[in-house]
Amino acid sequence: MRSKLVTTVVGTVLALVLAACGQDAGGASSKGDANAVQAAKKEIAAASAKLTFTPPGPPVDAAKARGKSIHIVAVNLAVPILAHVAQYVEKLGAELGIQVTVSNAEDQVTGMQQGIQVGINNKADVIAILGVPTALVADKLKAADKAGIHVINVLNNPIDLNAPGQGAGPEFWASVGTDLELGGRLIASKAVLDTDGKANVLFVDSEGLAPEPPVVKGIKQVLGACKGCTLQTKNVPLADWGTQITPLVVTSIRANPNLNYVITLFDGMAIFATAGVQQAGAVNKVHVVSHNGGSAALALVKQGDIFTADPGVSEEWSAWATVDQSMRAMLGMEPGNPLVPYLYLDTAAVKDIDVTQERDVYGDSFIPGFRKLWGLE
Repeated sequence: MRSKLVTTVVGTVLALVLAACGQDAGGASSKGDANAVQAAKKEIAAASAKLTFTPPGPPVDAAKARGKSIHIVAVNLAVPILAHVAQYVEKLGAELGIQVTVSNAEDQVTGMQQGIQVGINNKADVIAILGVPTALVADKLKAADKAGIHVINVLNNPIDLNAPGQGAGPEFWASVGTDLELGGRLIASKAVLDTDGKANVLFVDSEGLAPEPPVVKGIKQVLGACKGCTLQTKNVPLADWGTQITPLVVTSIRANPNLNYVITLFDGMAIFATAGVQQAGAVNKVHVVSHNGGSAALALVKQGDIFTADPGVSEEWSAWATVDQSMRAMLGMEPGNPLVPYLYLDTAAVKDIDVTQERDVYGDSFIPGFRKLWGLE
């Protein structure tokens, strides 16, 4: 269950229009696309290497940040990756002497706005945004800027080092994130690879979440370029994941005997999609793939019968990067490199790993790396 969240489209205009309407797209044929399969292998191989730490910027004197504060505003702490990142930031803040407070908006716009206002009222040194659609809180973001508070967007936008807020927008001081478009390409590539270029895909989207557009872009790039693949898209709002995804998958499998893959926007959704495949009696016929790499989802990937891959980013690494970026803001430094690296994870990769231990999955090179960078070692 996880969180690691703009469009150059590959494919025909017809394919895009049909996909947007929830119809088959991609000009599928009974013959697979060998070129798409080779491209998928290359994409996956490049993201499978062991992760190593690269300092995001010049050293930070963490001792100078003692007594300062971070206020986190999360769109909904029911999203595991957001909850875990917030928890890791709290734990690390306690070690460093940085006060960390958290507001949970529970998907309510008023909660998002009020959460930012809490940070302003409390004169936080940094406000960190987790998953909040920024268009819904534009006025509050401007108010934070007017109050002299640096705002950081975390796992919530495509990264662009040359754009305001490192891709988050002019209201933000900086970002922390990953290559969300790569995440989309990886999960679509898995479907292409496993079906020999004949992926007949149901994509379960969740529109309105801030990280959604680049993930969708990556999925469509791969499947739109695959001549033997089809794509059908259905939308399920965040609040309805637990009640709508399983029956949607069951109905879709029964309505489309050629369906062989379900892709979900995030792996918290894939758990419900896996249940749908089971209930439809389609084990070994229909498979599921998603991304974020959370422990509950990876436990299903480890079984290997339905849920086949769940690439993602380390939640703990993301939290350490958030604290690093926050301290740079607190101390008047320039923003650091915001990227947290992606790791491709499938059944073979996690076969002999305790997926409940995140450091066993992603490694822990970032811990001594950041500690040295912060003058703690």
